[in-house]
Amino acid sequence: MRRRSWGLILALAGIATAPGALALAPVHAGSPSDWTTGRASSSQPYEALIAEAADRFGVPKTWIRAVIHAESGFDPDAVSSAGALGLMQLMPATYAEMRSLHGLGADPFLPRDNILAGAAYLRHLHDRFGSSGVLGAYNAGPGRYAEHLRTGRALPAETRIYEQRVRRALAREARVEAVSGAGNPSPTPPTTSPDPYGSPLFVRRAAPASLAAPAAVPAPMAAPIGAAPARARSLPLGDRE
Repeated sequence: MRRRSWGLILALAGIATAPGALALAPVHAGSPSDWTTGRASSSQPYEALIAEAADRFGVPKTWIRAVIHAESGFDPDAVSSAGALGLMQLMPATYAEMRSLHGLGADPFLPRDNILAGAAYLRHLHDRFGSSGVLGAYNAGPGRYAEHLRTGRALPAETRIYEQRVRRALAREARVEAVSGAGNPSPTPPTTSPDPYGSPLFVRRAAPASLAAPAAVPAPMAAPIGAAPARARSLPLGDRE
């Protein structure tokens, strides 16, 4: 589905945009796909924006790229059947909340604002659920993921497939960076795939509410997806039913 009027989407959703009035909603991925060779060429127009978001929120560029690829295939005008918007496929309530928290623009389809909002949302979810839960919470929503931790109820099949898809994208990104970092001109990836969860990825910010660039102090993120995460901190995040 192509781009719609942002005002119309808000009206149809019945969303109040006053600060504090919105609950964060789940994100819905686009059609399943996988990277084929190297880094998706369609990411190139957004590299500067991805770098800005990574610096601002302490989220690795590899994660932002992988999520965009899985969510929209780098289509800035994408709208899912559930109403998720733009490159990072944010629900209107989620975008409005990130906009209120981080001073973003009114149009969620603008690549810069959408990427910043998506990176901010990843940061919020990582701070709440850790590296093992960030992708599940991004797709299913923080409320449903918190219920999964509390009750042991299985996540939706869509979410489990989504986690695997983003993990494959992260592994591909790690292989590309390993080759380029070694100065190897050959496009052939290493025979052993680097583990994207085997080293600290997100960086710890000195002040979580600050919009300044985070301090480059690594936070522990060694637990793979699927490992039991630490108990979630109680934050005012919810879901749309």
